[in-house]
Amino acid sequence: MIGYVLVTLAVVSGAFLLGRYQILKRNEHIEAWALQQRYNILEIKRPWLSLGPFLWRTAENDQVYKVELRDQAGENISGWLRYRGFLFGNYEIDLEFE
Repeated sequence: MIGYVLVTLAVVSGAFLLGRYQILKRNEHIEAWALQQRYNILEIKRPWLSLGPFLWRTAENDQVYKVELRDQAGENISGWLRYRGFLFGNYEIDLEFE
């Protein structure tokens, strides 16, 4: 009986840690992308009920964020960011302005 409890606890803990790792990697990728594009991230939110302009173009594993960025000229830019993560660390980020 204790063996089943320990196995269940190990599986649940492993799933939780894997989820946290994916969130941390996603955040790292978005920050690296912003630096590469020469944007400063002012605000990033994940709306739960809206996919913005990506409504019909979003896969199950894609993450959509509402973002506010500042470009090199100091202009604030609002838009929607879609993060598509793939296996082996590959990812793709799309940005659509409002």
